[in-house]
Amino acid sequence: MSKNAAFLRFHFPELPLPLRGRVALALAESQGRPDPEVLARLIQEPGVSEAIRARVASPQRRSESLLARLAREEILRRVPHVEGWRGCSFSHSSMKSEEGDGVRIFSAAALADGPVGVDLEHEGRSFSRTGRERIVSRILHGSERDQVGLELVFWCAKESLAKALGTGLVAPLEQYETQMLGLETSISGHFRLGFRHFPGWEAQVFRFSGWILSVCLPQE
Repeated sequence: MSKNAAFLRFHFPELPLPLRGRVALALAESQGRPDPEVLARLIQEPGVSEAIRARVASPQRRSESLLARLAREEILRRVPHVEGWRGCSFSHSSMKSEEGDGVRIFSAAALADGPVGVDLEHEGRSFSRTGRERIVSRILHGSERDQVGLELVFWCAKESLAKALGTGLVAPLEQYETQMLGLETSISGHFRLGFRHFPGWEAQVFRFSGWILSVCLPQE
Protein backbone atom coordinates (compact mmCIF):
# COMPACT_ATOMS: atom_id res chain seq x y z
CA MET A 1 0.00 0.00 0.00
CA SER A 2 1.41 3.36 -0.97
CA LYS A 3 2.38 5.91 1.67
CA ASN A 4 2.90 8.80 -0.73
CA ALA A 5 -0.44 10.44 0.07
CA ALA A 6 0.45 13.45 2.21
CA PHE A 7 -2.61 13.14 4.44
CA LEU A 8 -2.13 9.56 5.54
CA ARG A 9 0.51 7.29 7.03
CA PHE A 10 0.59 3.89 8.70
CA HIS A 11 2.83 2.82 11.54
CA PHE A 12 3.26 0.22 14.22
CA PRO A 13 3.30 2.01 17.58
CA GLU A 14 6.39 1.80 19.75
CA LEU A 15 4.90 0.64 23.04
CA PRO A 16 6.82 0.77 26.33
CA LEU A 17 6.54 -3.04 26.63
CA PRO A 18 5.66 -5.80 24.13
CA LEU A 19 2.06 -6.90 23.95
CA ARG A 20 1.32 -10.19 25.69
CA GLY A 21 -0.36 -12.83 23.56
CA ARG A 22 -0.63 -13.46 19.84
CA VAL A 23 -1.79 -10.06 18.62
CA ALA A 24 -0.66 -7.54 16.00
CA LEU A 25 -1.49 -3.83 16.10
CA ALA A 26 -1.23 -0.96 13.61
CA LEU A 27 -2.25 2.71 13.54
CA ALA A 28 -3.41 4.87 10.65
CA GLU A 29 -2.84 8.61 11.04
CA SER A 30 -4.52 11.29 8.95
CA GLN A 31 -3.85 15.01 8.93
CA GLY A 32 -7.35 16.36 8.45
CA ARG A 33 -10.35 14.37 7.36
CA PRO A 34 -9.44 12.51 4.16
CA ASP A 35 -11.00 13.79 0.99
CA PRO A 36 -13.47 11.08 -0.14
CA GLU A 37 -12.09 11.09 -3.70
CA VAL A 38 -8.50 10.73 -2.50
CA LEU A 39 -9.50 7.95 -0.12
CA ALA A 40 -11.37 6.21 -2.92
CA ARG A 41 -8.25 6.26 -5.10
CA LEU A 42 -6.10 4.97 -2.26
CA ILE A 43 -8.23 1.91 -1.57
CA GLN A 44 -8.13 0.92 -5.26
CA GLU A 45 -4.44 0.10 -4.92
CA PRO A 46 -3.37 -3.57 -5.13
CA GLY A 47 -3.58 -5.50 -1.89
CA VAL A 48 -6.69 -3.79 -0.50
CA SER A 49 -9.53 -6.24 0.05
CA GLU A 50 -12.86 -6.07 -1.76
CA ALA A 51 -14.63 -5.66 1.59
CA ILE A 52 -12.74 -2.42 2.22
CA ARG A 53 -13.48 -1.17 -1.29
CA ALA A 54 -17.17 -1.80 -0.79
CA ARG A 55 -17.26 0.47 2.24
CA VAL A 56 -16.30 3.60 0.30
CA ALA A 57 -19.52 3.26 -1.68
CA SER A 58 -21.47 4.22 1.44
CA PRO A 59 -21.56 8.03 1.84
CA GLN A 60 -22.52 7.55 5.49
CA ARG A 61 -19.38 5.61 6.37
CA ARG A 62 -17.12 7.71 8.56
CA SER A 63 -13.57 8.25 7.38
CA GLU A 64 -12.27 7.16 10.80
CA SER A 65 -13.83 3.73 10.32
CA LEU A 66 -12.29 3.38 6.87
CA LEU A 67 -8.88 4.39 8.19
CA ALA A 68 -9.07 1.73 10.92
CA ARG A 69 -9.83 -0.93 8.35
CA LEU A 70 -7.00 0.27 6.14
CA ALA A 71 -4.75 -0.15 9.18
CA ARG A 72 -5.93 -3.76 9.32
CA GLU A 73 -4.92 -4.18 5.69
CA GLU A 74 -1.48 -2.84 6.62
CA ILE A 75 -1.13 -5.56 9.27
CA LEU A 76 -2.05 -8.24 6.75
CA ARG A 77 0.45 -6.82 4.27
CA ARG A 78 3.40 -6.47 6.65
CA VAL A 79 2.89 -9.29 9.18
CA PRO A 80 2.57 -12.53 7.19
CA HIS A 81 2.05 -14.88 10.16
CA VAL A 82 -1.35 -13.32 11.02
CA GLU A 83 -2.97 -14.85 7.95
CA GLY A 84 -6.00 -16.79 9.16
CA TRP A 85 -6.33 -14.97 12.48
CA ARG A 86 -10.03 -14.34 13.06
CA GLY A 87 -10.00 -11.92 15.99
CA CYS A 88 -10.27 -8.28 14.89
CA SER A 89 -11.10 -4.98 16.59
CA PHE A 90 -11.03 -1.29 15.64
CA SER A 91 -10.92 2.05 17.40
CA HIS A 92 -10.39 5.66 16.40
CA SER A 93 -9.87 9.03 18.01
CA SER A 94 -9.12 12.57 16.92
CA MET A 95 -7.35 15.63 18.25
CA LYS A 96 -7.27 19.30 17.38
CA SER A 97 -4.51 20.46 15.06
CA GLU A 98 -3.33 23.78 13.71
CA GLU A 99 -2.80 22.26 10.25
CA GLY A 100 -5.21 21.25 7.53
CA ASP A 101 -8.84 21.38 8.57
CA GLY A 102 -7.91 21.50 12.23
CA VAL A 103 -8.08 17.81 13.11
CA ARG A 104 -5.78 14.79 13.18
CA ILE A 105 -7.40 11.38 13.09
CA PHE A 106 -5.84 8.25 14.53
CA SER A 107 -7.37 4.85 13.89
CA ALA A 108 -6.19 1.57 15.40
CA ALA A 109 -6.67 -2.01 14.27
CA ALA A 110 -5.77 -5.18 16.15
CA LEU A 111 -5.66 -8.73 14.83
CA ALA A 112 -5.37 -11.78 17.09
CA ASP A 113 -5.72 -15.54 16.88
CA GLY A 114 -8.73 -15.30 19.19
CA PRO A 115 -11.11 -12.67 20.60
CA VAL A 116 -9.60 -9.19 20.94
CA GLY A 117 -10.79 -5.68 21.76
CA VAL A 118 -8.92 -2.41 21.24
CA ASP A 119 -9.65 1.14 22.35
CA LEU A 120 -7.70 4.33 21.68
CA GLU A 121 -8.05 7.76 23.29
CA HIS A 122 -5.95 10.91 23.15
CA GLU A 123 -4.73 12.05 26.57
CA GLY A 124 -5.56 15.62 25.63
CA ARG A 125 -9.24 14.77 25.32
CA SER A 126 -11.07 17.42 27.27
CA PHE A 127 -14.09 16.92 29.46
CA SER A 128 -16.35 19.50 30.95
CA ARG A 129 -16.64 19.37 34.71
CA THR A 130 -20.01 17.70 34.41
CA GLY A 131 -18.62 15.28 31.81
CA ARG A 132 -15.77 14.19 34.08
CA GLU A 133 -18.13 13.90 37.05
CA ARG A 134 -20.39 11.69 34.92
CA ILE A 135 -17.48 9.37 34.07
CA VAL A 136 -16.44 9.13 37.70
CA SER A 137 -19.96 8.52 39.00
CA ARG A 138 -21.25 6.27 36.22
CA ILE A 139 -18.23 4.52 34.74
CA LEU A 140 -15.76 4.21 37.63
CA HIS A 141 -16.41 1.89 40.55
CA GLY A 142 -14.76 0.78 43.76
CA SER A 143 -11.05 1.55 44.06
CA GLU A 144 -11.00 3.08 40.55
CA ARG A 145 -12.44 6.30 41.99
CA ASP A 146 -9.37 6.71 44.20
CA GLN A 147 -6.93 6.64 41.25
CA VAL A 148 -6.74 10.31 40.28
CA GLY A 149 -5.67 10.92 36.70
CA LEU A 150 -6.37 7.39 35.47
CA GLU A 151 -9.95 7.94 34.30
CA LEU A 152 -9.09 7.36 30.63
CA VAL A 153 -6.98 4.31 31.50
CA PHE A 154 -9.99 2.64 33.11
CA TRP A 155 -12.33 3.90 30.39
CA CYS A 156 -10.17 2.42 27.60
CA ALA A 157 -9.82 -0.88 29.46
CA LYS A 158 -13.59 -1.22 29.80
CA GLU A 159 -14.24 -0.23 26.20
CA SER A 160 -11.71 -2.78 24.96
CA LEU A 161 -13.32 -5.53 27.09
CA ALA A 162 -16.77 -4.67 25.72
CA LYS A 163 -15.42 -4.90 22.17
CA ALA A 164 -13.69 -8.21 22.88
CA LEU A 165 -16.95 -9.60 24.28
CA GLY A 166 -18.88 -8.19 21.32
CA THR A 167 -21.52 -6.67 23.58
CA GLY A 168 -20.70 -2.98 23.90
CA LEU A 169 -20.86 -1.29 27.29
CA VAL A 170 -24.23 -2.36 28.66
CA ALA A 171 -25.78 -1.82 32.08
CA PRO A 172 -25.10 -2.51 34.87
CA LEU A 173 -21.73 -0.84 34.32
CA GLU A 174 -20.38 -1.93 37.69
CA GLN A 175 -19.87 -5.34 36.05
CA TYR A 176 -16.84 -3.85 34.29
CA GLU A 177 -14.99 -2.93 37.48
CA THR A 178 -11.26 -3.43 37.00
CA GLN A 179 -8.54 -4.87 39.19
CA MET A 180 -4.90 -3.78 38.90
CA LEU A 181 -2.93 -6.91 38.00
CA GLY A 182 0.40 -5.18 37.61
CA LEU A 183 2.03 -1.82 37.15
CA GLU A 184 5.43 -1.88 35.52
CA THR A 185 7.23 0.59 37.76
CA SER A 186 10.46 0.34 35.79
CA ILE A 187 8.79 1.49 32.58
CA SER A 188 6.21 4.21 33.01
CA GLY A 189 2.85 3.96 31.35
CA HIS A 190 2.07 0.23 31.22
CA PHE A 191 -0.88 -1.18 33.16
CA ARG A 192 -2.30 -4.68 33.37
CA LEU A 193 -5.94 -4.74 34.40
CA GLY A 194 -8.25 -7.63 35.15
CA PHE A 195 -12.01 -7.49 35.60
CA ARG A 196 -13.76 -8.47 38.80
CA HIS A 197 -16.76 -10.03 37.02
CA PHE A 198 -14.88 -11.28 33.94
CA PRO A 199 -11.95 -13.19 35.48
CA GLY A 200 -10.82 -14.74 32.20
CA TRP A 201 -9.91 -11.42 30.55
CA GLU A 202 -6.99 -9.02 30.79
CA ALA A 203 -6.54 -5.50 29.41
CA GLN A 204 -3.05 -4.24 28.60
CA VAL A 205 -3.13 -0.45 28.72
CA PHE A 206 -0.29 1.72 27.41
CA ARG A 207 0.44 5.41 27.62
CA PHE A 208 2.65 6.51 24.73
CA SER A 209 3.18 9.67 22.68
CA GLY A 210 0.15 11.39 24.21
CA TRP A 211 -2.16 8.43 23.63
CA ILE A 212 -3.81 5.79 25.77
CA LEU A 213 -4.27 2.41 24.10
CA SER A 214 -5.93 -0.66 25.58
CA VAL A 215 -5.81 -4.15 24.09
CA CYS A 216 -8.01 -6.75 25.77
CA LEU A 217 -7.39 -10.49 25.32
CA PRO A 218 -8.31 -13.71 27.13
CA GLN A 219 -5.80 -14.40 29.90
CA GLU A 220 -3.09 -16.89 29.01
